[in-house]
Amino acid sequence: PGGEVVDGASIPGFAWSLVGGPFDGKYLNAAIIHDYYCCSKSREYYGTHHAFWLGMKAAGVDDTMAYIMWSAVRFAGPDYWSVDPSVFAPVPCRTDKAASKSLYEMSSERTKALAIAKFAGMARTLKTSNGRLLDIVDSHPIEAQTAEAESHLDFLRSAMAKNFDVEQAQLGLLSVVTEDELKGYAKLAVPLSPWVQGQI
Repeated sequence: PGGEVVDGASIPGFAWSLVGGPFDGKYLNAAIIHDYYCCSKSREYYGTHHAFWLGMKAAGVDDTMAYIMWSAVRFAGPDYWSVDPSVFAPVPCRTDKAASKSLYEMSSERTKALAIAKFAGMARTLKTSNGRLLDIVDSHPIEAQTAEAESHLDFLRSAMAKNFDVEQAQLGLLSVVTEDELKGYAKLAVPLSPWVQGQI
């Protein structure tokens, strides 16, 4: 609705540095719509994230990048919500920012570092496999855009809520983010490179 203010907060900030900000180029319209529905919570949680992916695809974002961005919001974006059936759109979105922090924002520094390493591992795996694989867990490849991938992202989200106090083998591939990639956090657009031979 007119007059709403969006800030890209529905996309975790750490993803901005690795794949670009939510208001960069082709993501813009999808990010605005995603922000609004994450704030108003007037549409279902999974459907809101799926609409974000569809919006990126409609805008010409390639499959791999759209899936990386979608994975970021599913893994560490806004917390799960239920729709209040008595609410009708358009719903004004004037949520108190302190009350609507993401799981990532509320995490300890150690947990944030592990979340970045996990996301970087998934992004590198997706880039290296041309979008076919989301992750590799205990030598088992998890194909992207499958029910297994959805379950894995749900597991990772719950693991983050527990400060990643789970068996490391269950987390799949983690990746160190290079200094150059970290410097991109200020510039918001240093692309994360694919895995190099022998790195996995």
